Amino acid sequence: MIQKKDLTVLFIVQAGKKFGIGHLKRALQISEFYSKSFIWVITDLKDPSSLKLLLLDTNHQISAPNDKITITDILREFDFNLIINDCVHLSDSLFHTLITCSIPMISLDNHNLGICSEIYVAPFPTKKTKHANFTEIYQTPINQKFFLSQSGKNTITKILITLGGSDPHNNAERLVNALKDSSYQITVIVGPLSYYKIEEQENVKLIHDVSDLFPYIQKNDLIFCGPGSTLLESLAAKKYVIAIAHNYSQYQDISNSHQINSLLGSFFLTPKKIKKAIEKSTSGKLNLPDNFNFQEWFLTLSDTIAGRPASCPLCGSSNKRSFLRNTEKNLFSCVSCNSTYTYSIKSTEIQINGDNIIADNSEQSQQGYKQGVLNLKEDSKRRIQIIKKILPIPNHHTTYKLIDLGAEHGIFVQEASHNGFSAHGVELSSFARRVALDNHNLKIIDSMEKIYEQGPVHQVITAWKKLELLENPLAYIQKLSTLIPIGGLLAFRVPIVDKKRSLNTGYFRITEKGGKFLAERAGFVVAQIHKYINENKEEFLEFYCIKRVDS
Repeated sequence: MIQKKDLTVLFIVQAGKKFGIGHLKRALQISEFYSKSFIWVITDLKDPSSLKLLLLDTNHQISAPNDKITITDILREFDFNLIINDCVHLSDSLFHTLITCSIPMISLDNHNLGICSEIYVAPFPTKKTKHANFTEIYQTPINQKFFLSQSGKNTITKILITLGGSDPHNNAERLVNALKDSSYQITVIVGPLSYYKIEEQENVKLIHDVSDLFPYIQKNDLIFCGPGSTLLESLAAKKYVIAIAHNYSQYQDISNSHQINSLLGSFFLTPKKIKKAIEKSTSGKLNLPDNFNFQEWFLTLSDTIAGRPASCPLCGSSNKRSFLRNTEKNLFSCVSCNSTYTYSIKSTEIQINGDNIIADNSEQSQQGYKQGVLNLKEDSKRRIQIIKKILPIPNHHTTYKLIDLGAEHGIFVQEASHNGFSAHGVELSSFARRVALDNHNLKIIDSMEKIYEQGPVHQVITAWKKLELLENPLAYIQKLSTLIPIGGLLAFRVPIVDKKRSLNTGYFRITEKGGKFLAERAGFVVAQIHKYINENKEEFLEFYCIKRVDS
């Protein structure tokens, strides 16, 4: 018996004539994993009594076409930690509410809301999940019991036809008509919303009122099913599968999957096409994992998502789009500030302390060291002059304290000292500190611990090429703010990265708008923003920010 996660989860599903009941059954299955759950069913049935029978022991609300229940009403019910969305099409108002909601969300095989979710679990590789792989097919909620051992059987004698709760195109009838004169033993599962005109005969049997399909999947060799959870159960059971797609998009998704034969609705359901698909299905066996622990995977995933912020860490907006998803990293683009940020799916902690970032030991090779120093000196002089114009030293008797974070070899610290600042650098790299001491007689500090003990006495703090490497730059800047008095200055620099490039290192691609929002949320006013191109043609954004009185 698996221990339930202490999370309160809202499931939003659609069920009825158009959508069948597969999504609802999946929600009922997953809801057992959590301590508290509420299922909101959106249906196109005028009389949802058939659905109520499935929900007797579950906290739920069914919204029929004429009901005026809103998600706001549902959200008042509990203090939800997580939303699991399993809807295909939503009203504009509900769509807008969900994409701007501050509650983290997982979407299951949903193309519209999936791109706005923290995690999008897709059952098939699609255009919007180009990085989906074969393993991800099994990361859709199906129970561990469905993973059967490999069978040596390579012939088909028994066929199961189960096309969902509604089968809107009556494809089961077409299948039976195409196969009834063959030697196959055919079993048809009649869904609660289906109306078939199929006559039972010696090799055709109809089954009504089925609550658990898996025993029937076990008994048969080939499964005709829809593109939902039954397909995944059949795959996990290592059965031959032919999926019936209701539209061309589903057909493409199924066809692109590994060794899954597909037929598109009523257009391809001819005896010749069906028999050809059956012959083709025996050409190879699916190589599925025998020991994949779905329950452990899904619970860890949902627990991680519920503990992560649902909004952009820079500007706070929850309106985001995803353009890269794989098993290790999700890449989001914020609609509000246009910044890009990433989360590691495997990460369960948000990094706040960014003081452990170390300079690259090879950044300044001995061969190009002299030229590198000259370039850094010119760049440092330029930055110092900007700081002095924004925060002028009142008179020659006043000395401002400056801390340079990630000081590397100390060139900027040296230039700041030559320009009237009491400047110190912090750098964890022993290599960089040794270069600073040997070449510039600068003693660079190796830890921020003593700095934080001093309180708000540093009028200037600089962090060049650092914030994009942190998982939570806002928390880090807020921490740095405790070292700066009112009116003091924080300067930081971030690289400008082409949007077409993925984030191979670091967590953020910070735009001008995103950096401005970041500083303002941390209690600063952005005084100036500068673009800078170094000798290697790398582009950077520099933000010079003054600490506000109300911060």
